[in-house]
Amino acid sequence: MMNRLVIRISQNFMGAFLGALLASNFAQAQVSATGGGFFKNPVSCISTTISNCNLVTTPSGSSSGSCVSGYTGTCSYSCFRKTWTASANSCAPASCTLPWGGTLANGSSVTAYSSTAPVGAACSTVSQTRTCSTGTLSGSYTNSTCSSGCAAGTTSNCSYTAAAHNGASGSCVSGYTGSCSYRCNNGTRSVVSNSCAVPTGTWVNGGSSGAQCTNNVAPSGTCSPIGKTCYILYGNCGGGPCIYNFRCQ
Repeated sequence: MMNRLVIRISQNFMGAFLGALLASNFAQAQVSATGGGFFKNPVSCISTTISNCNLVTTPSGSSSGSCVSGYTGTCSYSCFRKTWTASANSCAPASCTLPWGGTLANGSSVTAYSSTAPVGAACSTVSQTRTCSTGTLSGSYTNSTCSSGCAAGTTSNCSYTAAAHNGASGSCVSGYTGSCSYRCNNGTRSVVSNSCAVPTGTWVNGGSSGAQCTNNVAPSGTCSPIGKTCYILYGNCGGGPCIYNFRCQ
């Protein structure tokens, strides 16, 4: 009887021991799969963008951060249990580099020109507003300054063609002899030389008294160029009508 009791107690003890051992292994497996695994393999923070800072997928306890395109500065965010926390962030909109040198602040604008010397045109006809937006400069014109051209015209009996800045041209108008030149200086003409003058006229026989100067203007067909000032030279009136002579001036 005693032996059976000892055997049964031994069996019960072994069963309890094995049961406890199995329960312990199951609990450890569960801890490893849940709470215990969390501490061995912390949950990462997923990639995202916060306040213009690019963040890549990062394990808990680590940091990440770089400014997005178009922004300059630095940034750093730390990850803890799926949550990003800012450590530092100085990301700011980038300025723009100007084609003629220097920079333009974000949000600012500047006038640029496609040509520095448009022929016969004002600078406003070749201008463009370029605006900086987070490091990108709008438009395409590349000149910072412009000198206006000059339109065609006539000054002091000198006729000149349309010209670009610093361009010069000129020729005397019909009925004038000599030479001339006018230079374009940023939209304004200035004389280089001008010797245009009315040519010395020749005496023209005006015929009888019916052809004569009227208000010092020569009659049509008698003075070239027609319409210029006319001076009268009286001829011999004896024995017939007076003869009038005209001279262009």
